[in-house]
Amino acid sequence: MPELETLLLECPSCSILIDVKIQDCKDGREFQCPICGEMVCFEIPEEQLERTINEVIRRQQAELKRAFRLSFGDV
Repeated sequence: MPELETLLLECPSCSILIDVKIQDCKDGREFQCPICGEMVCFEIPEEQLERTINEVIRRQQAELKRAFRLSFGDV
């Protein structure tokens, strides 16, 4: 499993990407979205954590490719 400390997850209210600590996901902590102000909680059970991290990494790579197409040779 890749060693990450944070994940970029989408706010369910405003759909902005938020940098969330993995430990906060494990503990199920609630925090305020910095954009819309809604309270959000990303609770990820320990047994699903590795799969979720892999999904997030794939999604982040796809977003980077979409945002910076020329850097990846996609025209």
